Amino acid sequence: MKKIIFVILLTTLNLQSQVEIVNRPMVSAVIDTALSYQNLIDVGGKKTDTNIQKFLKSVGLKGEHPYCQAFVYYCHSVNGITEFRTGLANGYYSFLKKTYGAKIGCIENKQGIICWKYANSSKGHDGFILNVPMAGYVRTLEGNTSYDNSSVDGRLYSGKKGVFSKIRRVGRLGEMKLRGIIQ
Repeated sequence: MKKIIFVILLTTLNLQSQVEIVNRPMVSAVIDTALSYQNLIDVGGKKTDTNIQKFLKSVGLKGEHPYCQAFVYYCHSVNGITEFRTGLANGYYSFLKKTYGAKIGCIENKQGIICWKYANSSKGHDGFILNVPMAGYVRTLEGNTSYDNSSVDGRLYSGKKGVFSKIRRVGRLGEMKLRGIIQ
């Protein structure tokens, strides 16, 4: 019995080490800005919510659009980091990978960005990594996401969209596959 548990643990740790990582340190002020929007509810829809329109405007968009990358870019831009203006999560990841290079390695317990991608598509989803609570998982802060029922005040946010913290398994996110990590 002990041998089986040990093998499962090694397999989990080995899966975590097979991640593409772009080496670009995260500026703590960017994370502080992102955290200031935690639990922001998408009130009245993306088209009318002033905060969400502010995120979208930062990447040159208005109206109804997914805003996960617009949120990531906005948090960078208000801190003077405007290296690649896009509302497309995979466009940002591709730019950083080309600029800084990538390697295969373990996710470190430090802040960064995680990016997922649909197969055969340029579309995906991204968010900030706040920490790594256990092997194979990351705690994120994401825009354009649904409420995670693990938070304390779940009755207020249940079923809502907005900027929320989640614990995500590294790998797949629904139909999307992990593209990589920026740390």
